[in-house]
Parts: sequence; structure tokens; C-alpha cells
Amino acid sequence: MKKFALFAVLLLSFNLTTMAQSVTGSTNSLQTSLLNKLRQFAVNTDRDLYVRSGDRTINEQQALWDAGLSRGGHISSDHAAAVRNGSTCTITTTGGNAVHAPRVNGNGWMEIARPGRSKHQTGEAADVDGISFSDCSTLNRVGLRHTVSSEPWHVEEGSNCTH
Repeated sequence: MKKFALFAVLLLSFNLTTMAQSVTGSTNSLQTSLLNKLRQFAVNTDRDLYVRSGDRTINEQQALWDAGLSRGGHISSDHAAAVRNGSTCTITTTGGNAVHAPRVNGNGWMEIARPGRSKHQTGEAADVDGISFSDCSTLNRVGLRHTVSSEPWHVEEGSNCTH
């Protein structure tokens, strides 16, 4: 009976440690290498990750772009002018290839890539619940990085976090 109890404890312990290491959500169209690195991050940090936004169609990206502009966003090449006119946006310019827009909830700013330029459209970027700016060193170890200074959830392949 003692052997069975020990086996049951070991099995339960194994199941608990392997359960919190999954990557779920919108993963179907992610590049295989990005998905594998997300899985490696999940294992290394013993976390479950949820991909909120993996791939996007050009129409979905256009809708995000348009919504950002309608909320008072500005095209990144107009960043300096927007700051002079009272914007609290602190994102650096990307040469007109992004809209800097207030978040829907009004809490800060976000960057929306121009349709046709988003790495979400090619499966090279993911917005992931369960990742934060404090994870930079672990992300770097598995070949991932933050690339949008206002979005801790946005990751791409690479080795240098921007935060």
C-alpha cells in the first residue's frame, strides 16, 4: 500500500508540474519556430500561455488601423507634431508605418502596424497573455523579444527586448 501511495503522489506531482506549460489560443498560423520558442518559454517558466492574437488578415489589420485613427491616433511620421499638440504618446516614430492610438480602455497608447506591414499577418508575431516586460532575460534565452515598447504581451523572434 505504501508503494501505491508513493506512486500516486509522484504521479500527481508530475501531472501538476507538466500541466502549467502549454501554449493555447490563436496558434494555427504562427510560424513553427515562433510557436516552438513560445512552448520553450512556457516550459522554462512553468506557465501556461494564451495567444490572444497570432495571425491577422489584411482586413483585420486594416480594421485595427482604422479604429486607431478614429480614436484620435496619429500616423507615426506625425509623432512629433502630435506631441507638440498635447499628445501624451511616448512611442518613437516608425516612419509612417504605424498608428499611435489611445487604447480602447483609455489607459495609455498602442502601436498599430500599417496593413501589409504587421508581422501578425505573416505569423511572425504574437500577442500573448502570460508574458510581461520583466520576462526579457528569459525571452532572450529562448530567442524571443518584446518589440513594441508599450505592449508587454507582443513578442517576436529575436534576442534583444526593447524594454
